[in-house]
Amino acid sequence: MKTYWDMTEKERAALTDERVEFMERLELMGEGVLAAEPWTPEIEPVVPEPDEEVYDVSAGKYSAVLATFASLDAARAFVDLCPVPVETAYHGGTTIAHVGEREAKEISVRRIYSRAQWLAHRQAIEAGVAIRKRNAETEAAREKDAAGAANALGALRNDLAECREKGRRYQRIADVYAQYVATAEGDEEIAWRFLCKAFPHDEIQEAAAWTGAFVDASAPRAAEVSHADDF
Repeated sequence: MKTYWDMTEKERAALTDERVEFMERLELMGEGVLAAEPWTPEIEPVVPEPDEEVYDVSAGKYSAVLATFASLDAARAFVDLCPVPVETAYHGGTTIAHVGEREAKEISVRRIYSRAQWLAHRQAIEAGVAIRKRNAETEAAREKDAAGAANALGALRNDLAECREKGRRYQRIADVYAQYVATAEGDEEIAWRFLCKAFPHDEIQEAAAWTGAFVDASAPRAAEVSHADDF
């Protein structure tokens, strides 16, 4: 069985997308890398949105919540109490109490399940959390596999892009040559001279060999070679 790297550049450029997928699977097998299998995430049960609004009091966005209230007024009243922060220091075998640094309080709002909603939908809510976690873990594992596959296939995909680009470039040279021949009313030598003005000579030679659509006019003609053999 031919692998991707056993093919010529022209054969690689001509691969269909379906055949490329096959070659990629073959490449992964050879590298010992697992390809990500098709996967459909588990569907989470339908549950209602949290229905109760509460107000948290904390010392800042990333600080622990000090207290939670059912109304903004209650939260503000708590903040207005301004409890005195008492701290202690130990010195000479004696514990000394002192007023600590006062922290500014912040009130933030969030929505949570009311007691009634929680009791009514607890099973579905907990099932949804578990499913969400499994889906996230599976997706993370798939992303890791995909990254490994992309790394293993990097050289193949880069080479394929180069081969296809080369094929397009060579075909364009062949198409331009055909246009020049038509414009020159079939005179291939004139068409060749103008083609050499439009493209590098080495690319023209490569295009002639790649496409087979025209003959390198700079090469000896077959008839001339045959005639030379008579001497």
